[in-house]
Amino acid sequence: MNYTFTKMQGLGNDFVVFDNMGTQDGIKLSPELALQLCDRRFGIGADGVFTLHVAEDKTVADIYWDFYNSDGSVAEMCGNAVRCVARYVFEKGLWPTESDSSYGELRIETLAGVKSIGLKLDDAGNFSGARVDMGIAEIDTDVELGGRTYSRVSMGNPHAVTFVDVLPSEFGTAPVSTEGPDIEVDPMFPNKTNVEYAVVESSDRIRMRVWERGAGETLACGTGACATAVAAKLKGLVGEVVTLELLGGSLLIEVDSDNRVFKAGPATEVFTGTIEIPVSC
Repeated sequence: MNYTFTKMQGLGNDFVVFDNMGTQDGIKLSPELALQLCDRRFGIGADGVFTLHVAEDKTVADIYWDFYNSDGSVAEMCGNAVRCVARYVFEKGLWPTESDSSYGELRIETLAGVKSIGLKLDDAGNFSGARVDMGIAEIDTDVELGGRTYSRVSMGNPHAVTFVDVLPSEFGTAPVSTEGPDIEVDPMFPNKTNVEYAVVESSDRIRMRVWERGAGETLACGTGACATAVAAKLKGLVGEVVTLELLGGSLLIEVDSDNRVFKAGPATEVFTGTIEIPVSC
């Protein structure tokens, strides 16, 4: 059977999107199908894949998703993908409006809870980005692994943040691909973890690379950017508003006094297409 999909990306973190909001017969994801779709040689290619559905309880959320990482594992949350959802819903004319016809907030139900998203529009009324209430970060005690200190932060999904002692110009030498895989599966993290390597450049700017759980090193990680900003703020290294410089671009992160985190950044549609999926999948 043929299914229509949209390929989207947020700072180079890319996703395959299937719209099941208007049908009961849409594609049904599985770990095996996610692996196939995300394969960059034999599939569409992506860091993750998700389906969008109308929320069952419209008083709680507007939509919900089923989200899989590229290795077939289920993801509780993905900050870059949430912004892609925002752009997709806006471009399809499905964004909720207030009584005075102004745009309200879009609420998406994830395994990490309901996330509220606000629009950022340019002067012509076109989508220019989204600001997401990522919720309150949960902080655990730091751990020592392999000679490094890792801050454990949950944004609904687990993160291990470490600050590396290299010059920003030498950040390419950070041990993301050599140490990240081992930290991801360390017994200290029973559900595995995302791993962030960061350099604080100033009180309002951090450079970060990430080894994503279930995907390997990616160009960006929205929840990882949030976790890194929280960890840096708790250590007194940055203030409440900080720009996270990732390999794929930058995100603006705000961390308030109770560790509620807001994230703002872009999202882009790459292309649309159709793919044939055997019924057996």
